[in-house]
Amino acid sequence: MKYTFRIFLLCAIAMALFTGCSIDGMHGHVEYFEMEVPAAPEVRGASGFQKPNTRDWRGSINVHAGVTERERLSGIRNDVEPCSNVGQCPNTSKQDWPEDVYGTYKITFPRWDASLDILNKYDLFLWSFGFSYNDGLFSYVSIGMNTPSFEFGAGIGLWIMGRDYEYGGTNLMCLQDLFDEEKYSLDESDFSGSSGMSSVFTYSAYASVFYNAFSLNYSVIAYTPVNDANESRNDYYVDAGFSLPLVITEYITASYRINKNFEVRVGAINVFGNFPGWHWAATSGITYYFK
Repeated sequence: MKYTFRIFLLCAIAMALFTGCSIDGMHGHVEYFEMEVPAAPEVRGASGFQKPNTRDWRGSINVHAGVTERERLSGIRNDVEPCSNVGQCPNTSKQDWPEDVYGTYKITFPRWDASLDILNKYDLFLWSFGFSYNDGLFSYVSIGMNTPSFEFGAGIGLWIMGRDYEYGGTNLMCLQDLFDEEKYSLDESDFSGSSGMSSVFTYSAYASVFYNAFSLNYSVIAYTPVNDANESRNDYYVDAGFSLPLVITEYITASYRINKNFEVRVGAINVFGNFPGWHWAATSGITYYFK
């Protein structure tokens, strides 16, 4: 992609030699986008008392039932500061281009995921790390405290996620006359693009209370989606200077340990953040402990 863009610039320079113009500034002005923001993978503790100085392996399969909903975002604004030269073009200024971006988050259900966790208990401290498939590959590490009646902890993760992201806008190119340095002209062209993969960091916290084979569990996971509208294309350059709103996922579940190997869980998921509305879905799953 970088080589393609360099070829494009070389061609533009060659054209400038014949047309008497050179490129003095470029800006990809994003005007709309729609991004899929799935519920983040769950990070939880042992969901019960684990004996000190032991290690447990567990595998889980979960299903999340709900409906797809869309939320129109507000406060998303282009940052055209890198494009100061475009304002030099005749009858053109940065104020001529609206800063607001019409963006939409698409919260999608139903979904499913599968995970494998390793739980290491040292005295009261519980170290855990795991992997899961949830619209991509997810890995995490967490640390917490696990007592006979409750636990709590926090963790970080890396999510290589697959999601639909479509965007479009106007590419602005300011051309400077080679023979008259005070003469400029503005070239405009439409662009659109899409992206299917991105990598995000997640930040999580969890807490549980338990009695015998029953436990009540709460976990919260936060991530900020990646704005992929910053790239070079064959015939334009997209430089979208804006950040996307935070997405927070809550899990509220109850679990029951049937025996030393099997556990069942039911509960609810809530997706919300720096955008309007709360988006609820039901969740259920089964866990197998490798004893």
